Amino acid sequence: LTSIRRRHFSSSSLSPQSSYVDTVACFQRIVGSSNVLDGREETTETAGYLKGARLGRGKAIAIARPTKLQQVPKILQAAVDSGCVVVVQGSNTGLTGGSVPRNSDGDERPTVIISMKNLDAIVPVDDGEKVFCSAGVGLASLKNFVAENFPDRQSHSTLGSNFLNPTTAAGVAFGSGGTQIRKGPSCTERALYLKVDEQGQVKVVNTLGIKDLDSQEGEFELVSDSERDGVIPDLDSFIDAFDGATVQIDKNFRSNATYGTSQSHVTNYKNILCTINDNLTRFNADTEGLECNRSEGKVLILATIHDTFKSPSKTKSYWISFEDLETATQFKTQVCLADPDKLPESIEYMDRG
Repeated sequence: LTSIRRRHFSSSSLSPQSSYVDTVACFQRIVGSSNVLDGREETTETAGYLKGARLGRGKAIAIARPTKLQQVPKILQAAVDSGCVVVVQGSNTGLTGGSVPRNSDGDERPTVIISMKNLDAIVPVDDGEKVFCSAGVGLASLKNFVAENFPDRQSHSTLGSNFLNPTTAAGVAFGSGGTQIRKGPSCTERALYLKVDEQGQVKVVNTLGIKDLDSQEGEFELVSDSERDGVIPDLDSFIDAFDGATVQIDKNFRSNATYGTSQSHVTNYKNILCTINDNLTRFNADTEGLECNRSEGKVLILATIHDTFKSPSKTKSYWISFEDLETATQFKTQVCLADPDKLPESIEYMDRG
């Protein structure tokens, strides 16, 4: 669902030191031949990666489908070294074409798609008060996981598009979930993501704040292929051992005392929302906080941690109509947004048209 950039495909534009065959072979060594698809032609197998849900379609020299977190930085570095543009894809449910390659702007560099679908681990944090989500976890999957294992709590985002199962990482990348006025837009200061520096080197940023998985925190360089130690391989090992079907308290993640104290949702959003002034409370270009938030593909998100929320004992929905916009605005400001501690769970507006 996120894309680093939308660029034009041309297999002839690979850098001189790297051929198409060499690049694809490198991806195959990293993730296995069965997890690399040829994206140069749209087929029944590749259409789900090359064609957008509503618009946009293109081609890619390869579609890499990692099954381990530690494979992703290697794929990204190989793609960068080969002069490729990278499109990072979650569930490919985006409605604007940003999650697929584009063939319309004249850029002759080849495109690589990294599909995060297989990276779909969910692990409770602090006995379910928070959840760890790998980048391929869908919002519907997360909602069901929390409901089944922690029935007195809710996950963050409940969107109209939940049935499509868009990913949590995409929610962070685009700041979705604005109707959730108690919880705020999808945002977290606890994440694991990749970035590419000006020299073309992949860097890792770890602010997950998890005990026993904090040997490397902050920003650091990738370890060499010969080394197996590190937070990303350790995280893979834990996920392999974790039985997500049956939550075991002793296998919960625990927050540490460093990044584990950072917020996992916009805690002050309700106060900002109830402060009526000329400032915007939320907008698409708002890049406050950790750089993965509203990054729109400028970094590659591997995993995030999100708060869960105590479920209300009772719920009730109201449909209220107004004769004019002025009355509706007064109701919004004087009733709905009068007290940040007494906000409704969500408010949505519908026009007569």
